[in-house]
Amino acid sequence: MYSHVGNHSRVVGAILRELPPIEPSGTIEDPRGASDAVVVDHATHYRLTGMLGLNYGPSFQGLQRAEVLGQSLSATIKMPASVSETASQFLIHPVLLDVCFQSLVDFFHGDIDSHRAVPVLPVRFGRLRYYSDAPVVRCRALLKRRSERSLLADFELLDAINYRLNDLGRVIVESQDTVLVVDSVQRDVGRCFLGVGGAGEDGGYDDRL
Repeated sequence: MYSHVGNHSRVVGAILRELPPIEPSGTIEDPRGASDAVVVDHATHYRLTGMLGLNYGPSFQGLQRAEVLGQSLSATIKMPASVSETASQFLIHPVLLDVCFQSLVDFFHGDIDSHRAVPVLPVRFGRLRYYSDAPVVRCRALLKRRSERSLLADFELLDAINYRLNDLGRVIVESQDTVLVVDSVQRDVGRCFLGVGGAGEDGGYDDRL
């Protein structure tokens, strides 16, 4: 996987390990169905991103529902038809990664509604493991660390019968102005936010995805 900054390409992420098609044991607690989990539906999720000036276009509105409990999150994903048609070109589609990173927004729904959120970007991840090419319909996220200007999280991508398909470990997102280019189209890929700070501290993020 590659990203482009200006006229320069660089590899992002870490070494991709293709592992045997087995069901690895889960490491992130699944909050689905918990009585005290906070449910964020599709409309609410994109209302929250809109409040941050993150106006995702139709191709990037794949998050259908999220359930949040403590530091764990489970999100249902449905990729738009325009994206599904190109899925075979990638081991993990860039838009799918973007939607997973978006899910971090829902950890901080209260901060966003209180206008205390700062947009951030994923800057790197330490591990990507690939188990299967089955369609991804859900992701789990674990918020491992939060500081004033950054987050550290792990992700698990799952299929319809809850098998883990991919892992993204040690994903770091930080507050900064960085514009990436994917498939020669300028995007702010994976732009999400950090639920601290005050209104007006979003660095002028107004690009559309």
